Amino acid sequence: MKLFGFEINKTKKTEPQSSDLLDYETINPQSMSYVDYGNIQSIYFDGEKTPYELGTPKDIILDYQLLRARSWQSFIESDVVQNVIKKYCLWIVGPGLKLQSQPNEYILGKKGISDTKTFIQDSENQFRLHARMNGSSYSGMDTLHGLAAEALKNAILAGDCLILQRFEGNKVTTELIDGYHIQTPIISEFHDQAKARGNEIKEGVEINKKGTHIAFYISQRDLSYKRIVARGASGRVKAWLFYGMKHKINDVRGMSLLTAILETSAKMDRYKDAALGTAEENSKIPYTIEHNQFSTGEDPQVQQFLAAAGKNRPVAPETKSYDDCNLMATKIAQTTSKQTYNMPIGSTVKRNSWASDINFGEFFGVNIDIIYATIGIPAEVAMEKFGGSYSGSRAALKSWEYTMVTEREVKVRKYFYQPTYTYWLDINILQNNVSAPGYLKAIQEKDEMTLEAYRDSRFIGATVPHIDPVKEVMAERKKLGSSFDNYPLTTAEQASENLNTGDYEQTIKKAENEKKNSKFFDPDPVINNGTGSD
Repeated sequence: MKLFGFEINKTKKTEPQSSDLLDYETINPQSMSYVDYGNIQSIYFDGEKTPYELGTPKDIILDYQLLRARSWQSFIESDVVQNVIKKYCLWIVGPGLKLQSQPNEYILGKKGISDTKTFIQDSENQFRLHARMNGSSYSGMDTLHGLAAEALKNAILAGDCLILQRFEGNKVTTELIDGYHIQTPIISEFHDQAKARGNEIKEGVEINKKGTHIAFYISQRDLSYKRIVARGASGRVKAWLFYGMKHKINDVRGMSLLTAILETSAKMDRYKDAALGTAEENSKIPYTIEHNQFSTGEDPQVQQFLAAAGKNRPVAPETKSYDDCNLMATKIAQTTSKQTYNMPIGSTVKRNSWASDINFGEFFGVNIDIIYATIGIPAEVAMEKFGGSYSGSRAALKSWEYTMVTEREVKVRKYFYQPTYTYWLDINILQNNVSAPGYLKAIQEKDEMTLEAYRDSRFIGATVPHIDPVKEVMAERKKLGSSFDNYPLTTAEQASENLNTGDYEQTIKKAENEKKNSKFFDPDPVINNGTGSD
């Protein structure tokens, strides 16, 4: 058989006959381990270097509902998992991310919109207040910042959760729906209706041929299903999924970050319980009495028990031997609060060994580090232990800082704050609460560039504190060179954020009021230049 001018033979090597294409026959890779093209050996490789070392490959199909249940179980039962999830959400969201409106002035300027100062003030002040109000949640029981932390926890722990925007009673509210309730309707007309629209229902989500989410199906207590559309009549997004992580591109549901460590954390819990149980049982037997072949088998504590009960007390002061030793032991116990025993012949008191597993700390610590690394948080941060060197602690914090900033952008901002802010902004501009020239016209004309230029924003939170702030500042100063010695490296507003002292503008106003109310305040200060003149 010839292929591309080469004679194919599994056992005999031949020289090429011609460089021209002579004929072609289909080669079945299962019938041969390799093909010899002259001096070139072609091997079919599937990732397995040693035969049968990797076993049969698996195309894993996720069972989202069981993964969700196991993840919640792990969160409740495992102190390690609960700690890392709580610390993760605390660092990423904390008390909430703060809106920084930054409309794209270049794009707006090309549309004839030059002044955005009023828009920034209106949007920032009103949305920040809205995010701190309990009325921002549909139930009225939580703030928008609280919902952000809860949504992040559900996403990374259970895979995803549904966020729904509502406009009722002249105000915007946000609702979270547990991803468990997003299910494919069973034996209902929803499937035929979706098919008539050219869509399909996959894992409780109706998608079109492009993969766009059209609607979500929510199971009810009466075993019925409620269809929630992703967009309103105006095309405005009102419902979407907050993802923790996706398995494959075409998957419509999210996967828990705990997927790879569920079994590891369960085994660690069992190992820890077994080690603690063994240590507990050992501690109940503090010592033992061992007898040799010359022992009488007497228990040295019996006499003490009888003496405590008022029996068999020594009555003759001239009694010697064992009784004398017992009397001495009693005196020692009274004066030193210690216990001594008059051991019978051939018996010895030995302390029971309390150590159950000398490798527990090392083994348990290594696996904890693996769990924390899988979630994406350094062990030093999760355990709040920075006992190492300055360089090591700084490296851990800088690594976490990068992770934290990235997660805020690709998860919390993308899946929560930005969509909720966009929906809120549209409604409030329509209600004339926020001044945005040209915004309504852009909605009518579907001018996405202008709309996105107005909606552009950042959501910032508390930063990672430096171990030695002075060293960090001096290092940056040296990078800039001496010509920038008097240039500021930050702003007063950013400094307020770093110190967590509240809104900078409010701080300035309060400081001015305090100055005015102070008896030491000079309403007409004089600047003395050292010459005696103003």
